[in-house]
Amino acid sequence: MSRSSRHVAVGRSCAAGVEIRAIASVDSLREDIVEAALMQLFASSDLNLRHAADFRHVQSEFARALFPFCVEWLAQVEERWPLTPS
Repeated sequence: MSRSSRHVAVGRSCAAGVEIRAIASVDSLREDIVEAALMQLFASSDLNLRHAADFRHVQSEFARALFPFCVEWLAQVEERWPLTPS
């Protein structure tokens, strides 16, 4: 999760603006976004995995889908709290 969170681009103005909402840092915002995206993936997937091959398939699907989900969540955060550079 931490590797994916480092690739989600969150500018300083975004972190500063959302800081009002109890976001401690840019890193914690990234972690929260990745966690939310991952939880969305878990909720939308059938995780009744009985074989190693099934697990590897889901793992591969999650790896491909996680970054786009993170970008989507970041857009939602930015849309919800419009930020202007200070």
